[in-house]
Amino acid sequence: MAAQRRAVRDQAFEQATAPPYNRVICGPPRHVACKGRKRRAGAARRLRGALGGQRGDMDFNEEHAVETYKSLISISTEGMKALQLVNGGAVVALLAYLGQVSNRASIAANVKCAMGLFILGLVAATFAFFTSYLTQLALFNESVREQVYRGTKHGPWWWLTILVALVSLACFACGAFAAVAALSKQAGS
Repeated sequence: MAAQRRAVRDQAFEQATAPPYNRVICGPPRHVACKGRKRRAGAARRLRGALGGQRGDMDFNEEHAVETYKSLISISTEGMKALQLVNGGAVVALLAYLGQVSNRASIAANVKCAMGLFILGLVAATFAFFTSYLTQLALFNESVREQVYRGTKHGPWWWLTILVALVSLACFACGAFAAVAALSKQAGS
């Protein structure tokens, strides 16, 4: 019975998202919008209609949970990109400053610690992407292949990702203070 309902649902989904529905006419008669929210909503309505008015397997709370999960992933991805941007930008800014001053040898010796912290922060932020991937891979395997998956659970990868991201942020903060201290010491002499 469940297999038959699944086959009917799959067939209805294929019909609802078939090529004639790739474009939706909206607004004035000649305005055509491709894809987007109206297309998805129309496909969902056609799918519910083909299933006899049922919503399929997911209710509102489940759909909300899935969308929240997707937004959490995108927010964390943007956060890791920001960590890479600030650490990488700090490295570039220090290099650009060193290229413009006349006594670059003495300043370079003073900002060596700050430069190292920024580079370590950049490496940590990049490593956070890798551990984030391993978190999602483990979570996928836990949910899809739960009977056969024997690898590391997603929890340790998740905590490692958070730890590495915090290390990257701390490296940026310490590097910024070290750079300010080194450059203000140089300006005072």
